[in-house]
Amino acid sequence: MDVLGKREGSKPGVTVNGKVIVLAASVKALLCRIPATRALSAREVWVPHGVVHDKSEVFDFGDHKEGMLVVSAWFHSKEGLP
Repeated sequence: MDVLGKREGSKPGVTVNGKVIVLAASVKALLCRIPATRALSAREVWVPHGVVHDKSEVFDFGDHKEGMLVVSAWFHSKEGLP
């Protein structure tokens, strides 16, 4: 787990390990495929747009649908993300 530094106007974000793929998007959330780790198998998670950090490479289903996902620390912990 990599914690990014605090920026003006935003709380620190936590990077999800591995390259995340956005499978779909709705008005409220992204459906992301989280890669497998040694401890966890790959899975799909709905990630609300409100928890996606400004430093995230994936934030929509369009041009940036694969890359680093940075989310709020509480969401990372709640979902048990790698």
